Amino acid sequence: MVTEEWKARIRKWEDGIDVRTVSTEDLNDYINTKMQWYALHRQTDENLWELFQEEFANFDAITWKRADRNTVYALRAFLRCGGVYVKHNGRNLTIAQSLVNVLQEETQSEWEIADINQKGGIRTDLLKGPITSATCNRSSCNRSSCNRTTCDRTTCNRSSSN
Repeated sequence: MVTEEWKARIRKWEDGIDVRTVSTEDLNDYINTKMQWYALHRQTDENLWELFQEEFANFDAITWKRADRNTVYALRAFLRCGGVYVKHNGRNLTIAQSLVNVLQEETQSEWEIADINQKGGIRTDLLKGPITSATCNRSSCNRSSCNRTTCDRTTCNRSSSN
């Protein structure tokens, strides 16, 4: 259930954000509020990708680096579990740049089974779940009979050793 506080926060940010003048606190609030809205309205896969591109279109790597690191990591995990392919950061790719790359996509990147099943990176987020994506769900679940459109680690026999 959405509290009055969340409703007020959702209304506050419904017209977007000016990343040039926003405080770090408001930047984090914007990101968290958008995740809450996406979850509340069960946005996944292509819809989630389109909303992310629209609502974060003016974010560049500098903007992402201004936001709280844990908030940015939570958003990346949320997007992945929702079916949006966000490449794992590494030596030559920051999390900020991986999010910018998603924002610049002309078409939504397709998930590769190898990316989903790889230990660390995306697989780590998918194991935490809940996976709300219909795209990622079946390939990341180790139950051959799993045909749910949503999956979470409490109802699925996945474990971190897989």
